[in-house]
Parts: sequence; structure tokens; C-alpha cells
Amino acid sequence: MPLRLFVVPSLLITATPALAEVPNVVTDFGPTQGIVAQVMAGAGSPTALLSGADTPHSFSLRPSHANALSNADVVVWIGHSMTPWLEEPLENLAPNAVKIELLETKGWDPLEVREGSEAHDDHDDHGDHDDHADEKDDHDHDHDAKEDHNHGDAHTHDDDHADAHDDHDTHAGHVHEGDDPHAWLDPDIAAVWAMAVAEALSEIDPENATIYRENANQFWADAALLGQEIATQIDATAPATILVAHDNTQYFEARFGFEPAGFIAESDAAEPGPAHLRDLKEHIAEGEITCILADIETNPGTLDLLTDGTDVATATLDVTDVDEVGYIGMMRGIVDTFKTCTN
Repeated sequence: MPLRLFVVPSLLITATPALAEVPNVVTDFGPTQGIVAQVMAGAGSPTALLSGADTPHSFSLRPSHANALSNADVVVWIGHSMTPWLEEPLENLAPNAVKIELLETKGWDPLEVREGSEAHDDHDDHGDHDDHADEKDDHDHDHDAKEDHNHGDAHTHDDDHADAHDDHDTHAGHVHEGDDPHAWLDPDIAAVWAMAVAEALSEIDPENATIYRENANQFWADAALLGQEIATQIDATAPATILVAHDNTQYFEARFGFEPAGFIAESDAAEPGPAHLRDLKEHIAEGEITCILADIETNPGTLDLLTDGTDVATATLDVTDVDEVGYIGMMRGIVDTFKTCTN
């Protein structure tokens, strides 16, 4: 992708007066934090609700998180299909904050959640299943489409609820529906999101608008180089014998041609059923799976079951933790993990 600099048109955001100070920005979890932190560098820094050890798929909102939301001027989150447990607290605890839902920004092509993954086929006694690898969506991701779209339109909400959120320790889980929310695994999409965030912050904090926009342009350039770097490495290091912990790599696959052998769980990371695990054991025994990429949500017992009595390799894939390495470092770490799995 050639280096391009963009000036993003104004966003339609919740009416909020310009602030005298840098806005207090809260993000949902690691990938969002990494993108927003680079956009804000030199002006301020965002706060993340989830730490690197937390999983966005199921989470218990604690009082410290409620306090962060209550004091937020801006909340940047992936969106409902990633963290639906956050929607009600946003309405109740941050009714006046500007909200940027990255999945609703323009300028990129979302992919639908894949159906047909065998991970849950017997979870509720549903019976037999087909091989997920044969049912992968054939999606043509057009990475030049960003030039034909408004890069900065961010989705916002009008909040009508002023009541405080009473239960801050309620555990929440979810099943992904509609569009696959793991879009940050395509650096081209992350660059579009950076542009959207920069424009929103520029309208709220015009005194630092130049910083936000220059940072977003730099993120765009960095993401373009990162994409070239990953494409060069993945071509030679991603055989289709890798089992991924759960179906969260679709955007990475579409961008870089990586095709895993399958997944332990579907995109919501729910526990797989016994028939699916037996099927995976057979593939491992036949040498069709040579490495398993676990993650922080992988049940250790499930991993032990799959690897017991085999010489299959294992590694840990982290697609959310940007602590100390930032978004670019996280993406490079993903590639390094793939390499570990293929050496």
C-alpha cells in the first residue's frame, strides 16, 4: 500500500462543547487502547477498562471501571458485537460522553461471523458437523476501498438513561452475531479507525487537532509498512496445519492469506463440545494438525486433552494485549507466534 496522508472530514458526533483540557478518553480493551494511545501521543493518554489479562468475551464490571466511565468525556469501543456487556454501563454511567463505536465507522469492509464452524455442533446435542476449513467464507477484502470512503465517520449514540448502574459486578458473556468484530487484526482497518478517532478528538479538542491528525497519518503509514512486513513473513510461515484457539483470525486470514486448519471454539470462545474435540484428536493423530495456538481463554483441560499422547506443538496467541508494545508490537508478536508454530 503506498503511503498516503489523509485529512478526514468532520464527524457527526454527540453535541459536546470544546473542552479547555485534553478530554478524558476511556477505551474498552487492548487493541482499541493501542490505536487511541498512538493518536493521542503528545497530548494525553487513554484509559483502558480491561487489562491484558482480562477477556472481552466475558467480564465482570468492577467499581473502578464504573468510576472510569463516569468520568469519561469520550469512550472508544469496538462495538456491541464484541462487548455487549458494555452497552448498558455506557448508557447509565457515561450518558454525556461522546461515544465512538469503531465497528460503525466508514471506510472498511466488515466480514460476517462465520457459520458452520464445528466447534459447537454437539455442544447442545446438535449432532454431526462439517469441517470448518471447507466452509470458510470466500471474502474478497478490497484494501484500496478506503480511498473511496469517508475515513472519519464515527458512530455515536444519544443517551437517554441517567440512572446509575447498580450492579457493577454482574458477569456477562455473549455470542457474536452479525459482523465479525475482530477487525483490528487487519492493520489497514486499524488505520481507518485511527483516522476516525483523530477526527472525533479534533472536534472535541481543537487545540490539539494538529497532534491528533498528524498522529493518525503516522499510524496510517506505520500500518501500511506493517502490512507489507507481515505479508512477506506469513507467505512462508503459515501452513494450514495450525489449530487456532477460537475463530477470531478471519480478518488476518483475509488480509494475509493465512488459512488455519480449524478452531477449537467459535468466535465467541465458548467451550467446544466433546464430538468436536474427538474430531480434532483424530486430525492430530493423522498429522493434519501439527501445532495448536492457545490463548488466555483456552481451557487448560481442553488443551491437555488434545495434546495428551501426541507430539503436537503448542504456543500462545495473544491478539488483545498491547501492554508496553503498542498495537504495532502486538501485531508483530502475532507473527512471531505463528513462526514458533511452524518451526
